[in-house]
Amino acid sequence: QGKVSELTMMTDSQRLGLLKDISGAGVYDERRAESVKIMEDTAMRRTQTEGLVQEIEQKLQTLEEEQRELRECEKLEARRRTLEYALADREWRSAQERIEELQERRAEASQLLQQLQGQVASLRQKSGQAQADSERLEEQRRQTAENLAGLEVERDKKMETLAKAQLAAEEEGRRQREGEEKSAERLAELSRARKEVVEANAAVEAERPQVNEAEEQVRSLEQQRQVCNAEREQLLARQGRRQQFRTLEERNRALDEELRVREEKLADARRKMEISVQREKKSETAGLEANKVALKGRTDLASRETQLGGLGKALRSLGERLDGGAEKLRLLHQDRHKAQREVEQLRQEARHCQHRLEGTMPRSNCQAVTAIMRWAQEKGLQDRIRGTFLSHIEVASTFRAAVESFAGSSLFNVLAMDDEAAAEAVKYVRTRRLGAVVVTPISQLPLKDYSFPQMEGVKPLVDVVKCPDWVRPAVQQVFGKAVVCRSMELCEEVAKRHGIDAITLDGDRVSRKGVITGGFQDPQRFVRISLAEAIRSAQLKLAQAEEKLPKLDMEIDSVSEQVNMMHSERRETQEQRSKARMELQRLAEQVKTAEETISRSQREVRDHQEWRHRMQVLIGECEASIEAKKAERASRSLSTLS
Repeated sequence: QGKVSELTMMTDSQRLGLLKDISGAGVYDERRAESVKIMEDTAMRRTQTEGLVQEIEQKLQTLEEEQRELRECEKLEARRRTLEYALADREWRSAQERIEELQERRAEASQLLQQLQGQVASLRQKSGQAQADSERLEEQRRQTAENLAGLEVERDKKMETLAKAQLAAEEEGRRQREGEEKSAERLAELSRARKEVVEANAAVEAERPQVNEAEEQVRSLEQQRQVCNAEREQLLARQGRRQQFRTLEERNRALDEELRVREEKLADARRKMEISVQREKKSETAGLEANKVALKGRTDLASRETQLGGLGKALRSLGERLDGGAEKLRLLHQDRHKAQREVEQLRQEARHCQHRLEGTMPRSNCQAVTAIMRWAQEKGLQDRIRGTFLSHIEVASTFRAAVESFAGSSLFNVLAMDDEAAAEAVKYVRTRRLGAVVVTPISQLPLKDYSFPQMEGVKPLVDVVKCPDWVRPAVQQVFGKAVVCRSMELCEEVAKRHGIDAITLDGDRVSRKGVITGGFQDPQRFVRISLAEAIRSAQLKLAQAEEKLPKLDMEIDSVSEQVNMMHSERRETQEQRSKARMELQRLAEQVKTAEETISRSQREVRDHQEWRHRMQVLIGECEASIEAKKAERASRSLSTLS
């Protein structure tokens, strides 16, 4: 029942499908659908096949055209081979001739090569020797540098020692001055003392007659006293002889004996008195001579003391002048050492800048320029080969980037004054294969008069570059009708309207044809002009510093000569002072000896006078005694007294 209700509820399409299933017609529908699908695939494939056929037909047409072209190409290839054969045959013949010529040249070149190889061997030997010499010189330079360093250390030590010695010399000079002042004071005191001694001697000499008179009176009184004493003793003896002798004969014999003794004693006293008188005269003579010597010695001593004082003042003056000269010489040596260090620093600075500048140059160009400058120096052509273009121009720092960017490698063109020198320089570089270089003969460059637009912010490059007048043609050749502009827009306007090259301050360039070149450029790249300026400045300072050295050497020689002369003068003055001191000492000793001789003579004279006085007293006594004894002997009585 459910089936029936389901059948009654089916749609027409569902019932049709059910009937087809029951009758078996659904299979044909499926086959039909598959056939339709196959037909659609077949139609699609046919469409694709038609497209392929069209492509193949097109390719066939292309291949036919290519085949036709290939046939033409084969014909042309055959013709080309024919022509190539003809050309090759012609070239072979010319090459054969060339080979024969080259073989001849090769033989010549072989001979030349052998000669050059011999020269190269010789040059290598010379190079080895030069290298050895260079190493030896480098070793000598190193040793010299070490010796120089050692000498500088030693010089510093000696300068320190000299400073200490100068301080010690100043202290010694001060002490010497103090000693000389004290010596002068002592000499003044000695002079005063001598003057006082002379005055005292004069006073003594003035009082001497009175003293001598008093001494004579004393001696006379002493002699009288001695005579009186002798007489008294004789009287006492006679008084005692009365009891001593019994007869006159005994008395007379005794008196004769006493008379003989007294007479011998008297004769001896007179002889001694004569000797004393002679010695006294001799002592007086020696005293007078010593007094003359002492007077002359005192006069010479005063003269030598005055001379010695003058020599001391001269030595002090020379010492002060020597101190000033030594200080000036030390300062000059210090200035010379400073100048030498400055020269060495400037040379190092110039070499450093030159190396940096050469580092910005192409290697071949750097090698060629260096070789040309060395060759010009060896040949003495510095007046005709003036160096690179860069070394003769000056540019303000604002325009350096523009000038350097515009000039490029033209900055390293070598300037020659005439075309002969330029040709010789180029030939030298070419024959020795030393690199590439551009040599500009100034004599072949005309000086032109260019006109430039008068616009704000536009300036000709030839006006920016400062140089000597003889370099101006080379400046015009390099920069020509080119201007530097404030901005890129102004460059484009100038190039378009006036047909000249323009460049900005940063190095962006617009050619007269409208080509723009530029972009970011490192400002540190444009250092060639600043390095050349630094080299020129260092070379100028170096020349000025080197000019100072001969002047300093001359001043040092002059001051050294003056110091040596002052040293010689001081040595001579010191020798004179030493001689004067020795003479002064000799004179002082002579005066002292003379004074001692005078004192000794005076003492001897006094002693002799005293001895003579005693002898006179003794003689008087003896004479009185003899007279008394004779009178007593003449008496006839023992008791009688005379």
